[in-house]
Amino acid sequence: MEDISKKTFDITRGAPPMETIPKDVIAGNGDEEVPGISDVIRENPLCLAYKGSNVAGHNFKGYGPLRETLAAQHKVKPEQIFVRNGGMDAMHFVLHYLRYAYPDIPISVATEVPTYDRFPRALNTFGFEWVGIPLTQDGLDMDELRSRVNKKYIDLFYRIYEGQNPSSYSYSDKEMQSQTEELAGLGAIIMDDGAYHNLTYGRKRNEITEFPDNYILQRNFTKEVSPGLKCGYLVIPENMVEDFDYIVRNLGLNPVYPVQAWYNAFINSTLYPGQIDYLRDIFGPRAMAVLDALNECSPEAEYNRNLDSGYFLDVNYPSIPERDTFVDALAERGIKVERVNDSYPPESLKRSKGAIRIPFATLKEDEIEEVCRRIAEVHSKIAV
Repeated sequence: MEDISKKTFDITRGAPPMETIPKDVIAGNGDEEVPGISDVIRENPLCLAYKGSNVAGHNFKGYGPLRETLAAQHKVKPEQIFVRNGGMDAMHFVLHYLRYAYPDIPISVATEVPTYDRFPRALNTFGFEWVGIPLTQDGLDMDELRSRVNKKYIDLFYRIYEGQNPSSYSYSDKEMQSQTEELAGLGAIIMDDGAYHNLTYGRKRNEITEFPDNYILQRNFTKEVSPGLKCGYLVIPENMVEDFDYIVRNLGLNPVYPVQAWYNAFINSTLYPGQIDYLRDIFGPRAMAVLDALNECSPEAEYNRNLDSGYFLDVNYPSIPERDTFVDALAERGIKVERVNDSYPPESLKRSKGAIRIPFATLKEDEIEEVCRRIAEVHSKIAV
């Protein structure tokens, strides 16, 4: 048995642990309800057809049968579904739309603070301005959002509505609806990221039932199924479909049809809800474990004490003099964290100095306790 007191923990990212990936189902070993990837190709060779040929409902928007399945789930038209190769692909696709729709003007995109760190990096790649809106345990600072919109036009607001990465905050249905309606009145688009839609522990998840003209939904199966079989999708409002059609035909971001065909079989099977229940049974106790460990080791830390969803927990350790000092000290104790915390914009530097994103879902319960204990020891030595 491994001695975890000597183990090095890399918590810079949050890749799904191997025990949560349905490897045998993906390989087609033993379950006749869902064919493996090779069986999908053998049974349906048209999934190898050229993306633009429209053979068997295929086109650049994604595998036809999967788009029909998702459209039925969301009660929209199939042409509103764009299937991509994972969540980041889908996000970039929306940013391409903003540049196409507004080619000659500066683009401003607002996010929660903290936010998923790779999204601001993508904004920087496109040359878009990042506007950060504080998100606390009490919710999004709507007064700050209104103030920013009044001072400078906001083109898009990026929101992670369930198990927000990294804070783990989850919006109520009422919050989501009022924000969407208010931003519609201000002329802004909302893009909801539903990467953690099904990862709720002990409570009912949010359900997206309406798709107004300013609303885009992005979901993916990375955390639910496998990061190696990338598959995500967008639900686009009807008024944007024509522009998205043009972009998808000309970007060359081609869907991988055998993967999408497998996902269509999987999510239409009884195995998919079973997989979600399995993940909840694993991650729920880990969520409770990180709360218990922090309460015992770091009562002075700031974090969401109502953790009941998601994959990560953002923990702010106060009174850190310099982030580099904190990162180096943690590395000496076998804890590797991001040196630059891009979940926070530059003006939030003071708060981000001591912010650590703990991917609790990827750690076993004894590992969570060990990680929290080591971070607390380092914090007690360098805090001023």
